[in-house]
Amino acid sequence: MRGYLLNLEVPYLVLIGNHDLVGNGLKSYNQMFGDLDFRFVYQDIKFVFLNTNSLEFAYNGNVPNFGWFLHHTFGSEYWIKLPLHYPA
Repeated sequence: MRGYLLNLEVPYLVLIGNHDLVGNGLKSYNQMFGDLDFRFVYQDIKFVFLNTNSLEFAYNGNVPNFGWFLHHTFGSEYWIKLPLHYPA
């Protein structure tokens, strides 16, 4: 997969999905793409990527990390875009 992504000629963003966590997936994902929750601002829009894979974390109460989400969205001066993964 990494080779395919590196050869793309367009910008792309990656959001963790439930199949990305099989085996050593979490470690591999972190090494390849970084944090599971991240955000950035582009022009007047704040993009907030939130890990919503509660099942893969045994519904431990930490995923999604709503505290992190609220900290980075509540009262923001930017429009918020929230891409999410929906397992299919």
